[in-house]
Amino acid sequence: MTRDARAAILNGAAERRREANAMPHNADDHQTLRKKDLAELLASRLGLSKALGKAAAQLMLDEIVAKLVAGGRVEFRDCFVLETREVAPRAVRNPHTGELATTPRRRTVRVKPGRRLREALQEGCASETACSGTRSLRLVGAAEASRNGRPASEAAGQRRGGS
Repeated sequence: MTRDARAAILNGAAERRREANAMPHNADDHQTLRKKDLAELLASRLGLSKALGKAAAQLMLDEIVAKLVAGGRVEFRDCFVLETREVAPRAVRNPHTGELATTPRRRTVRVKPGRRLREALQEGCASETACSGTRSLRLVGAAEASRNGRPASEAAGQRRGGS
């Protein structure tokens, strides 16, 4: 092998390494947005350091989890709503033994798609800007109701179109 051929091969390998390092860590899985990817997006689009992007992503996720655990709702206007609901116990059968069992009562998270997300999904491609223009993260629950001087149940009824 000539010296020039060897140099070309090494340069090609170096170029592939650079390209691989420039790609998101989950480039082979275009269906998954991880916390690390979100932190990198926040940092690059907002002009933050990676550390601040990571802190911002973690803060957002911590607030979302805290609100859901407290029984509140998380609303990204026109994009989606996250809320908890209680799942009743139900009878199930063990497929290996045929034995009947009952699942315990538990809470789960419900995702309700908003108008823009539904429209983007109906078009068959959720574009990057499907939820752009989303006004703000709206944390709804007892804390918000108490700031407004109303009981949480009254505030929830008015939000959902109740009396």
